[in-house]
Amino acid sequence: MAGPPVPQRITDALNLAELYGPEVDRALGVEEPTVDRWEDPADPLLPTAEQVRALAKLTGFPVPFFYRPAVDIPLMFICARTGRGKGCQVVDNRSPDPVAEVVPLFGQGSLW
Repeated sequence: MAGPPVPQRITDALNLAELYGPEVDRALGVEEPTVDRWEDPADPLLPTAEQVRALAKLTGFPVPFFYRPAVDIPLMFICARTGRGKGCQVVDNRSPDPVAEVVPLFGQGSLW
């Protein structure tokens, strides 16, 4: 991937996956508050490529998601929350018709 991972994308993925607190650090094998620092755009600490792959596995988001620039427009996601289908796919104006529920992520309060 070109450039560093985007802190806001880390926050978005963790929030959508309903993963919070020190449990996330433990699941990723880092000391608390490492993940909080990854989420802070003012902090120079960013995850390594290996750590981004672990975030992707933990949250169900594809690795490229963490490198997409943050935008101020609502993005939509196709999401499955249970079983082997857990995870989300980014949907934008180039995506084919969604085959599952589309969930607005930004500025919508509760996601579920």
